[in-house]
Amino acid sequence: GNGRIGMTAAERLAAINAEIGKPGAEKNSAGILDLLAEAASLVDSRQEPKKWGAYRLLYAQAAESSDADAAMRAYRDSIPVWDSAQDHKALAACHYGLGNLLFARVKTPDDVEEVIPHLEFAAADFPADSARKLSVLFSFRQAGDPFDNWKKRADYLEVAAAHISREESPAGWAAVRNDLAVAWTQEPGGNFAKSVERRIENHLRTLAGLTPDQDASVRRAFVQTCIFTAEAYEFRVQGDLSENQASALWYAQKAVETSDESVPPELRAQGLLGLGRAL
Repeated sequence: GNGRIGMTAAERLAAINAEIGKPGAEKNSAGILDLLAEAASLVDSRQEPKKWGAYRLLYAQAAESSDADAAMRAYRDSIPVWDSAQDHKALAACHYGLGNLLFARVKTPDDVEEVIPHLEFAAADFPADSARKLSVLFSFRQAGDPFDNWKKRADYLEVAAAHISREESPAGWAAVRNDLAVAWTQEPGGNFAKSVERRIENHLRTLAGLTPDQDASVRRAFVQTCIFTAEAYEFRVQGDLSENQASALWYAQKAVETSDESVPPELRAQGLLGLGRAL
């Protein structure tokens, strides 16, 4: 409005800060984005780099859902102004925000290279989510040593598993445990027979921690874990062959029996394929 005429930059910044800080101000609305962009334009980035960087960081966080490209540009503007020792929190927030936006765009194994350093920087501050995403990135990664990539994938899954609670998020808890169990059997040059035993034990403990009737997400996790357990018994080297086949069949049937319309069609199809293999 006309109230801006005759204002100094400092007065205008104070007015913007008051506007942004109002209770109920929509953190990601177009109006807030305009105010944050204006605020950054009123600060001399050479004279007060951190103040300028703070407005760019706030802009990036506010723009994430409506304009990912603008948010990425703002995160990239903000990163160089921070000192890694003094401003660790702001820097971690930048790397985490940018890493998440880049992660959503990964299409090929080459794409993971740019994302990994950002999420690795943020991993100590945002452990559960960063570790989960890093485990996915390292499972896709083709550059570097296969064993090192596998080790990073498994280590990050361990971190993710340690930060997720069965009580608060049973489906998420099961998904991380299942991914970790599968990862053990994919260790380059590892002892396959031994890792399958470990995998089966993990899946069985995961199943014991799930109540499929709790809600649709837990039912899906239960069905998926039954499918994984059946598959692990099919791969089993130790024990009696016919007993392993019987166990594979039992868990494959359990997956199909427990499925209802809340279970996505592709997971139901996976269960039926597993049953077909086990029969």
